Amino acid sequence: MKKLFWSFHALFVSASIATAQDAVAPPAQAGSPAPEGAASAERVIVTAGAIEHSETESIEPVSVLSQEELKRRAAATLGETLRDQPGVAASGFSAGASRPVIR
Repeated sequence: MKKLFWSFHALFVSASIATAQDAVAPPAQAGSPAPEGAASAERVIVTAGAIEHSETESIEPVSVLSQEELKRRAAATLGETLRDQPGVAASGFSAGASRPVIR
Protein backbone atom coordinates (compact mmCIF):
# COMPACT_ATOMS: atom_id res chain seq x y z
CA MET A 1 0.00 0.00 0.00
CA LYS A 2 2.85 2.40 0.86
CA LYS A 3 4.52 1.72 -2.48
CA LEU A 4 1.28 2.57 -4.30
CA PHE A 5 0.99 5.81 -2.34
CA TRP A 6 4.54 6.89 -3.20
CA SER A 7 4.06 5.95 -6.85
CA PHE A 8 0.88 8.03 -7.00
CA HIS A 9 2.61 10.86 -5.14
CA ALA A 10 5.54 10.86 -7.60
CA LEU A 11 3.13 10.86 -10.55
CA PHE A 12 1.12 13.73 -9.07
CA VAL A 13 4.22 15.83 -8.35
CA SER A 14 5.60 15.21 -11.86
CA ALA A 15 2.29 16.18 -13.46
CA SER A 16 2.06 19.30 -11.27
CA ILE A 17 5.55 20.43 -12.24
CA ALA A 18 4.90 19.80 -15.93
CA THR A 19 1.65 21.77 -15.76
CA ALA A 20 3.23 24.62 -13.81
CA GLN A 21 5.95 25.16 -16.41
CA ASP A 22 3.33 26.58 -18.75
CA ALA A 23 1.87 28.82 -16.04
CA VAL A 24 5.10 30.70 -15.24
CA ALA A 25 5.01 34.31 -16.37
CA PRO A 26 7.66 35.39 -18.88
CA PRO A 27 10.59 37.24 -17.32
CA ALA A 28 10.60 41.03 -17.38
CA GLN A 29 12.88 42.67 -19.90
CA ALA A 30 16.31 43.32 -18.51
CA GLY A 31 17.19 46.94 -18.07
CA SER A 32 13.60 48.20 -18.00
CA PRO A 33 13.40 50.98 -15.40
CA ALA A 34 11.15 50.53 -12.38
CA PRO A 35 8.17 52.88 -12.23
CA GLU A 36 8.57 55.92 -10.00
CA GLY A 37 7.51 55.30 -6.42
CA ALA A 38 7.86 51.54 -6.80
CA ALA A 39 9.01 49.90 -3.60
CA SER A 40 11.99 47.61 -3.76
CA ALA A 41 11.73 44.36 -1.85
CA GLU A 42 14.12 41.64 -0.84
CA ARG A 43 13.90 38.43 -2.82
CA VAL A 44 12.10 35.67 -0.93
CA ILE A 45 13.31 32.09 -1.44
CA VAL A 46 10.84 29.31 -0.66
CA THR A 47 12.54 26.21 0.75
CA ALA A 48 9.60 24.19 2.07
CA GLY A 49 9.97 21.62 -0.69
CA ALA A 50 12.81 19.64 -2.18
CA ILE A 51 13.56 22.34 -4.77
CA GLU A 52 14.43 25.91 -3.83
CA HIS A 53 12.55 28.58 -5.82
CA SER A 54 11.35 32.17 -5.50
CA GLU A 55 7.80 33.13 -4.60
CA THR A 56 7.12 34.10 -8.22
CA GLU A 57 8.19 30.64 -9.45
CA SER A 58 6.05 28.75 -6.94
CA ILE A 59 3.23 26.50 -8.13
CA GLU A 60 1.22 27.26 -5.00
CA PRO A 61 0.41 30.80 -3.84
CA VAL A 62 2.97 32.22 -1.42
CA SER A 63 2.18 34.83 1.23
CA VAL A 64 5.00 36.98 2.56
CA LEU A 65 4.58 38.90 5.82
CA SER A 66 6.87 41.80 6.63
CA GLN A 67 8.47 42.23 10.02
CA GLU A 68 6.10 45.12 10.75
CA GLU A 69 3.05 43.02 9.87
CA LEU A 70 4.23 40.17 12.11
CA LYS A 71 4.75 42.60 14.99
CA ARG A 72 1.29 44.09 14.45
CA ARG A 73 -0.34 40.62 14.44
CA ALA A 74 1.70 39.30 17.38
CA ALA A 75 -0.34 37.03 19.65
CA ALA A 76 0.39 34.67 22.51
CA THR A 77 1.36 31.81 20.18
CA LEU A 78 2.66 31.42 16.64
CA GLY A 79 -0.53 29.56 15.69
CA GLU A 80 -2.68 32.49 16.82
CA THR A 81 -0.43 34.97 15.01
CA LEU A 82 -0.68 33.13 11.68
CA ARG A 83 -4.23 31.73 11.94
CA ASP A 84 -5.69 34.19 9.37
CA GLN A 85 -3.08 33.38 6.73
CA PRO A 86 -4.19 31.22 3.79
CA GLY A 87 -3.02 27.62 4.21
CA VAL A 88 -2.41 27.91 7.96
CA ALA A 89 -4.59 26.19 10.54
CA ALA A 90 -3.96 26.54 14.27
CA SER A 91 -5.14 23.72 16.48
CA GLY A 92 -5.30 24.78 20.11
CA PHE A 93 -4.86 22.06 22.69
CA SER A 94 -4.73 24.14 25.89
CA ALA A 95 -4.86 27.78 27.00
CA GLY A 96 -1.97 29.70 25.44
CA ALA A 97 -0.77 26.73 23.42
CA SER A 98 -1.49 25.95 19.79
CA ARG A 99 0.15 24.09 16.96
CA PRO A 100 0.14 25.77 13.53
CA VAL A 101 -0.26 23.45 10.56
CA ILE A 102 1.08 24.94 7.32
CA ARG A 103 -0.07 23.36 4.07
